[in-house]
Amino acid sequence: MPTTRHIAIDMGAESGRVILGTIEGGRIALEVIHRFPSVNALAEGHLRWDLQRIFGEICTGLELVGKRGVAVASIGVDTWGVDYGLVADGSLVEGAICYRDGRTADEVERVHAKVGGAEAIFARTGVASLVFNTSFQLAAHQRQRPESLARAQGMLFIPDLIHHWLGGEAVNEWSIAGTAQLCRAGRPEWDAQLIATLGLPPHLFGRIVKPGTRTGQLKPELAARFGFAVPPAIVVPASHDTAAAVGASPGDPNTTIYLSSGTWSLLGCVADLPLTSPEALKAGWGNETSADGRTRINRNIMGLWLLQETRRAFEAQGKNYSYQQMADMAAAKPASAVALDVNDARFLAATGGGAAPMPERVAAWCRERGHAAPADDAALVRFIVDGLAATYG
Repeated sequence: MPTTRHIAIDMGAESGRVILGTIEGGRIALEVIHRFPSVNALAEGHLRWDLQRIFGEICTGLELVGKRGVAVASIGVDTWGVDYGLVADGSLVEGAICYRDGRTADEVERVHAKVGGAEAIFARTGVASLVFNTSFQLAAHQRQRPESLARAQGMLFIPDLIHHWLGGEAVNEWSIAGTAQLCRAGRPEWDAQLIATLGLPPHLFGRIVKPGTRTGQLKPELAARFGFAVPPAIVVPASHDTAAAVGASPGDPNTTIYLSSGTWSLLGCVADLPLTSPEALKAGWGNETSADGRTRINRNIMGLWLLQETRRAFEAQGKNYSYQQMADMAAAKPASAVALDVNDARFLAATGGGAAPMPERVAAWCRERGHAAPADDAALVRFIVDGLAATYG
């Protein structure tokens, strides 16, 4: 069998990686070529992703691969869900707003009033109403910034946008579109009636393609810049990072429960059909698209975000702990007597967006319930880890 090489651009809400995958004799070897932060900051009144800087880091990684002088068959991108860029002639109309921005705080009730409530939108889309869903983001965008929606020719989710900037067609990949709460449950199609009910411009919603679709090839000028003699194809993977992670997991997907834990933790299983009943919604489950087109029935848990923000607070105090050091600190502490509710809404916002540092938010949660706050850094990390473990359980 011939040796083939492929580039995976894997982006989480904390950091991204350009990975070179080599397939030889049925074996796959992965090498991280370049790692970089996923940068966001307050700009023009909102917490926004610095996508130009992120794309620059991606280009750095691709150039490092190109310097090796090896042939690359394809490039594909996965990222976190729900966030989007509004584009006109391939360029952003405005900076992409981060899902942790506070603009959707009152939008859930407004949308529910239009569509007949949480059960109605869940029955249509299979997606539970979380304050950061694309549906609520776009509804807030329409209400607060209608001029940018009017200028936009289309909406691309973050991996769709990067694929397009690299040379792919401007399309929406199914697994990432499925996070929006605007698709028909279990189908690669937009819910046109729901979109109309919300008053969103229908032309923003492009063609939905399935994972594995070739949408173009690396732009000639980029191929020359990076040193690729033959431009790699742009082939969209399961572009939602959780769909990609679960799709790559070992074991029988019919009998395996997964816990995909990064900035968010997703716990669930793969099923043939979505669950859209009121009982499923009440029990806390939602539906997302699997890499093979089936359904991932899972629930969102706040995840390692609490540790990421805690580490950021430590760094602001001049204490530069690594994650390994934090884990070792926590392991030396006794188990927590109280289980932290890691899904408390106060923990969602970003410190960079104006929220209090995470240790202060955790201490406030404790005070409100009459518990002593963690006494030191190690106890705080242990308290968060124990809270996550209890929620996973």
